[in-house]
Amino acid sequence: MKEYSESPEQFSNPAKLADDTVLALASLERGAKVAPELLEEGIKLCDYLIHLIKQLKAPQVQGERWAFRAIRDDTRALGESGIDIDKANKKTEEVKKWISDLVDNPSSHSKEEIESIKEYLISITMPMWRSRTSEFRDRKMKRSLIIRG
Repeated sequence: MKEYSESPEQFSNPAKLADDTVLALASLERGAKVAPELLEEGIKLCDYLIHLIKQLKAPQVQGERWAFRAIRDDTRALGESGIDIDKANKKTEEVKKWISDLVDNPSSHSKEEIESIKEYLISITMPMWRSRTSEFRDRKMKRSLIIRG
């Protein structure tokens, strides 16, 4: 499994990774076959979330800036959502393990467990999705207000 620092570009959109994973999990619930690559996106998402949670835990140095603005914004959105960092870290590790189990054996978890994975991924990525959506709207509005000519 790749670490975050090796290829941060693959984590540019955690909401998309969550959507793809939730759709794959919904297909598993219905008994359909799912490509392992779709579930592996969930593992990548969990790795990214664990990295963000560790960033929240670590004390920040005044004036420190992360290399990628999206990661900084995601960390801020996650921190402002008011999550319990220790519980989120433990739950994310558990979800990552469950998704790994599902990649190996699609029938390894019950429908209730799969439903709880979906709910967790949606709830933890929602603050990041909201942040990115409002940022996109702001940028679009600023472009519309520019008078050219």
